[in-house]
Amino acid sequence: MAICGIEDERILKAAIYIRDHGLSVFDAFHAAYCAGKIISSDLVYDKVGIGNQIGRGLKEIGR
Repeated sequence: MAICGIEDERILKAAIYIRDHGLSVFDAFHAAYCAGKIISSDLVYDKVGIGNQIGRGLKEIGR
């Protein structure tokens, strides 16, 4: 990050989500930029502890 002069930590967070949790690039950047809550039916966000509002509802009804 110092090489290109970018100070946005969300980019590094997305890279960690990709490397450590196996998220796709698309999902990793959504997770990094969502500020802790996301509305999605994709349960992948549970891997990184994001408050997935729709995903929680689907788990409760057995989907």
